[in-house]
Amino acid sequence: MISEPNPTPSYRVPSGTMVDGYRLIRCIGRGWESTSYLATEETGEALRRVKLYRFADPDYLGLTVETFARFHSIGIVPSCCGMGTWRRNRRKTIRFLVFDYIKGKPLKDILRPCRWRRSWQPAAALGVLGGMAAKIAAVHKLDRAVGDFERGGNILVQPNGDAMWCDLDTGSPEEPNTSFEGDRDHFFTILDLLSAHQPEDDTVRRAERALARFRDGEVTGRTFGYIARALDRLRELSGMATVSDVQVPNP
Repeated sequence: MISEPNPTPSYRVPSGTMVDGYRLIRCIGRGWESTSYLATEETGEALRRVKLYRFADPDYLGLTVETFARFHSIGIVPSCCGMGTWRRNRRKTIRFLVFDYIKGKPLKDILRPCRWRRSWQPAAALGVLGGMAAKIAAVHKLDRAVGDFERGGNILVQPNGDAMWCDLDTGSPEEPNTSFEGDRDHFFTILDLLSAHQPEDDTVRRAERALARFRDGEVTGRTFGYIARALDRLRELSGMATVSDVQVPNP
């Protein structure tokens, strides 16, 4: 996790600004490398996420486009709709990518209160976790890793409980991200947050015990498939909802 101050300030572009055919509505996220805006297409009403990069070379953006295209086919990220360069003024040009806009609640925000409540029960939490494991397994079958979702960061939980990554660690053009162990470590930070929820829950404790053997050691292309199946069995034995049945309202 990056902890040092960001040496480059975030972009602050006024609402209504046109960026090569996309009208910016409002800022929806600021990170180390970019600022994201909710936007609409000039020629239609479709909602998009326009991501303005502070520093990114074309090769890196090309890798991002290629990664999102591969991962979108397995349902883990939204579609990447385009790439371009916007001339903001005479002195400044900004590289950007455009993505489909995904409606959902940030998992990090849902987890932050660290307590169970009417809108966030163990059935919902373990359903989301099982769905995530299945998607990570699909990525690992491509011999790639996801990355950058420690403690639920960069994950949106849609109204039906399906988890979607809005960003990830692509690695570099010379060395794409293949860190299966990194995905394992980030996944277990989320389970640990669920374990810390109050009041304590027996089903979450059983999930911890069932997955304990995967916390250490080598992570293969099959590991997350085993994790997903273990969570499926736990839900079946407990009579819990599947991810498609889970509703996740406002935290």
